[in-house]
Amino acid sequence: MKVKPYFRNDDVSYDTQMEYFPQFCGIFHKHGLTQVHAVTLRGLCNYSHYHNGSYCVYEGHPTLLRLDNEQIRKLSMPYRLEDNEELVRYLSDIPDEVALHGLYHTNYASMTDNEQYEEMKEGLALLRKIFPQKRIRFFVPPFNSRNLTTHRAAGRLGLTVVGDEGVHLEKSLTALRLFPGVWYRYHHHRFYPGSTFGNPSLTLENLEQALGQAVLNPCTGPLPVPSFNYEGDLGRLKELVKEYNAQEWFVGTAQNRLQRRELILAMEWIYSRIGYGKHIFEIGCGSGNNLLWLAQHGYAHLGGSDTDAAALAVAAGMADFHGFTWNLGRGSLFDPEHIPEETDLLLAVNCVIYHTEFDLRKFLSGCKNRLSPTGCILVDQVDASFNGHPLNAVYSKQWGLPPEERSLPSEYRAPRITMAEARDAARRSGMHLVAALPSLQKIPRVIYIFSCQPDPPELRGAPPALPLPEAMVQPTIQAIFLSGLFDWAWYRKQYVRGPEVMDPLEHYVRFGASKGYWPNPDFDSEKYRRTHMNMMASPTNPLLHSLLYMPCSRKRKES
Repeated sequence: MKVKPYFRNDDVSYDTQMEYFPQFCGIFHKHGLTQVHAVTLRGLCNYSHYHNGSYCVYEGHPTLLRLDNEQIRKLSMPYRLEDNEELVRYLSDIPDEVALHGLYHTNYASMTDNEQYEEMKEGLALLRKIFPQKRIRFFVPPFNSRNLTTHRAAGRLGLTVVGDEGVHLEKSLTALRLFPGVWYRYHHHRFYPGSTFGNPSLTLENLEQALGQAVLNPCTGPLPVPSFNYEGDLGRLKELVKEYNAQEWFVGTAQNRLQRRELILAMEWIYSRIGYGKHIFEIGCGSGNNLLWLAQHGYAHLGGSDTDAAALAVAAGMADFHGFTWNLGRGSLFDPEHIPEETDLLLAVNCVIYHTEFDLRKFLSGCKNRLSPTGCILVDQVDASFNGHPLNAVYSKQWGLPPEERSLPSEYRAPRITMAEARDAARRSGMHLVAALPSLQKIPRVIYIFSCQPDPPELRGAPPALPLPEAMVQPTIQAIFLSGLFDWAWYRKQYVRGPEVMDPLEHYVRFGASKGYWPNPDFDSEKYRRTHMNMMASPTNPLLHSLLYMPCSRKRKES
């Protein structure tokens, strides 16, 4: 199965202009491409009015971003998608998918948990009523505004949330490149004659030219921006788990994929370093979530093993459902003989950390002979720093209970190791530790990459350094603050060019480090990232990495 890009067209609504919309969609169909149309069921989305110096959707009112949800709902009520019968007929007849873009074009992140679920539920029911023959898999939050509750609510309804990941097609039109498995997002009405968006390059003619050229010159390089979600069908996954009586947490891991930092780090490293033609095998593959992500991002030679026959049956079902072929079979992480010979990448994430008898050196030694001459092993380990946590011996889901009710031991049973111990295990097994990617979570983990060669695989093209995820911002600020290594006055003088609207330390953590800014005159963030982190696109703050894993770099040079 050839993996194609995913095209997401936002703001299809009652006021979609049928004078241009079929022509817009026809450009994609001409090149063998289909879209996912994000549909808002109540209200308007086209900026066709002018108010207080800026364009707006509703005459006499500010732009949508300045309206609260109640105002948006009230203004939206007279405009029902199903009343645009021509649009409904057209969408029903073309092969494109539809997605829920809100019952109203409201800000979901500002709603309560129950409000998000109920509004999403009502919108999905109405969308299915209007398009009974359409497959509806995705929820596209208006304004791309979402939080963890949004993912949970969508998951309860069998939907996958698609936000601002991927490529903004409107900004990339003049140099458009299409990558397999990547989302391209845009707004159809901005390409129409008379659009108020104000970008002269956004025309139907330029869109057709850009798509035509991009289709004729497909890309095989790495992702231009991170895109970590996967487009697995949660509804089908739930059916397979029930059919084979598999463990229900397989569904939860798929729903919460965007919150799993260790998976994000692992997949980004693979995509930036491992070519599509390489053979990847996953030990402890479970229901195949990681294999499905890799398959949907262009990898064809995939396989996996597990000791759980039900899990393998679910994985095979997901592969078949999406048209992929994987080499799946029974196998234990303690028996490397089942791993195919000449494997280029052996993947073991969220697997070995639960086994008391796991020994990293023995694991590396046993698997080494199954690898190709340039093969790698990617494995996560709980960091030894976790041993200092007061509840490190307690089952994590019981941390919130009174002490007398904490009856279960920690599920993280494998020995917790330091980076020095990981490096020693590599040396003793005849391998090389070529990358270490720390993941700041409640349970600190590190993704380690071991190679048969002393250097990691070359980048397939250097992706940009990633901004720090929101969940890591405050812990990083606190750790750097306590270290005394951040120089507020120096940083302000070097990098603050306008009015100071953010504390310099917060600016460094949120934005500066990914741009290569220095936290003090002695610490070169970009040089440290290249030298010690072995991954140009790591979202981990380089100064924090030095505090955790390079004690010798903690001291500032004496002036």
